[in-house]
Amino acid sequence: MHISNLDLKTMTVFSTVMRLRNLSQAAEHLGLTQPAISQSVTRLRKHFGDALLVRTGRGMEPTPRALELLEAMDAILAIAHEQLDPQAAFEPRGARRTFTFLGTDFGATLMLPKLVTTLRAEAPGISVRAVTNTLRPVRQQLESAEVDLAVGGFTDLGGSFYQQALFRDSYVCLAGSAFAGGATQLSKTAFRKASHVVVAPLPQGYDAVENLVRNEAESGRIALEVPNFLSLLMVLRETDMLCTVPARVGTATGRLLGLRTYAPPFALPTLNIKMFWHERLHRDSAHRWFRALMTRLFHAA
Repeated sequence: MHISNLDLKTMTVFSTVMRLRNLSQAAEHLGLTQPAISQSVTRLRKHFGDALLVRTGRGMEPTPRALELLEAMDAILAIAHEQLDPQAAFEPRGARRTFTFLGTDFGATLMLPKLVTTLRAEAPGISVRAVTNTLRPVRQQLESAEVDLAVGGFTDLGGSFYQQALFRDSYVCLAGSAFAGGATQLSKTAFRKASHVVVAPLPQGYDAVENLVRNEAESGRIALEVPNFLSLLMVLRETDMLCTVPARVGTATGRLLGLRTYAPPFALPTLNIKMFWHERLHRDSAHRWFRALMTRLFHAA
C-alpha cells in the first residue's frame, strides 16, 4: 500500500478499531461489515509491517507502533474535518457512536442513570461503555484511546490533557442499623472505634478517606476492602461496619437503602470533580457534543 492509498476512510477504520479494540464493534460503529474491517486492518498491517493489534490476557491491545500511528492519524482526521468540512455539525439524534466513559465506581453510580436517560431521549443511537477499572493509570487509558472521557477527582493528569470542572463534592459516613454509633451524630470516638470498610483500589486523588482511617481509627486498621460500591452497600446492610464515601452518591443510596448517614467528625478535603480528555479528541465534533452534554447535565448540579 502506497502512502497515497491511506485515505480518510482507511484512517477512520484504523482509529475506530484502535479505540474499540474489537472488529465487530468497529464494524457496527462505522456501518460496515466485519470482513471489510478485517481487510482494512490486514492491509494496514502489511503496509506498516506491524501487527498493530495483538491478543493478550486483557483482550486485544495495540502495539507501540499502533499508538504512534493512532496519534498521527487522529490529528490528520481532526484537521480534515475542521478544514475540509468546517460547517459540518454532529447530529446526535441520527448518529451511531459509542463513547467510553471512565469514572470511579461511585461516579458511575451517580452519573450513568441521568446520562443514559438523556441519551435515550435525545440521541437514541449513542451508547455509553462505562469503565470503572482503575488498575491501569487513567493517563494511560486516555493516551491509548481506550477511553474517550474520564470523570473524577483525579490529580495525576496534565500535559496533553484538557480538563473542565463539573462540580465539588464532600463526604458522608454510611452505616447499617447494626452500627453502634448514635442515631444522628457520629462522634470522633465512635469513628475511631468503628470497623471500617473501603472500596479499593482507587486512583490517585481518592486517598483522603484511607489516610483518615489509618491516622484516626484505633490501630489504623481498615477491616475490609471491597472491589466496588455495590459490595460495600451489601456489607453495610448486614454488618456493624462504617464507610466514608463521596456525599452525593452516599446520601442518595443511603436514603434508598435505609442506611444511617453521618457527617464525618473529621475534616476531609473537597473533591473537585472534573472531566478530562486527550488533545487528539479536542476538536472532534462528536466529542465536543458529548462534553457539552456532560456539562449541561452535571456542571454545578
